[in-house]
Amino acid sequence: MSAPVCVTVDHLRGPGDDRMLDVLDRHGLHTTFFVEGEHAASHPGRVAEVVARGHEVGLHGWAHEAWADLDQATVHELLARGVDALAAAAGGPPRGFRAPGGERGVHTAALLAERGIDYDASLGDGRTPRVLPDGVVSLPFVWGHVDGAHYLRPEPAAPAEVESRWLGTLDRAVADAEPVVFVVHAHVSCLDDERLGVLDRLLARVASDDRLEPVQMSELARRVRLAATPSTRVL
Repeated sequence: MSAPVCVTVDHLRGPGDDRMLDVLDRHGLHTTFFVEGEHAASHPGRVAEVVARGHEVGLHGWAHEAWADLDQATVHELLARGVDALAAAAGGPPRGFRAPGGERGVHTAALLAERGIDYDASLGDGRTPRVLPDGVVSLPFVWGHVDGAHYLRPEPAAPAEVESRWLGTLDRAVADAEPVVFVVHAHVSCLDDERLGVLDRLLARVASDDRLEPVQMSELARRVRLAATPSTRVL
């Protein structure tokens, strides 16, 4: 059984976006972009282009707020504004959400369910997907699978080190047949040719290794929900 792999993208902020889209196209991969509602409202054509190129879009807050610190009323308001803006730009409402800063906070899951959002791609308990009590599927990431955790620190990691760690992650995914979620940013991983090369080789491995299965987050959520239903198989 192949291991599902989601190489997700956070933000559409300009620098590196075209390089990100082009490298995904080159490997024939369709992934999930998490976009702020404010950006969808101000650059709807860019969001529409991402969708037209075969990717899905999820909500990434309104303006990259410290989401876990928001009160319930603010979460409710920003979710509503963000969902509406992304739906208008993408041609349909988002099925997924990732909290800015990674932590969804105590109010979010119930409000996501209320808005009809199927999955949450924020931090969770480890990296194991599960259905939350509110009915939303949790598809967590871990910091070691985020480009910014390596490159955006006082002493950035060398791209070769990041590549070694990430390819090792894929090896472990193959051995365990377990899903893995990566989080990359165009303004981080496409900043220069060396970092872009790391991303290029990661995507090449995901696209070419028949023991790995590239999937969008909505498909992974569907499988997790199916596996949680009695008398169904796990992933």
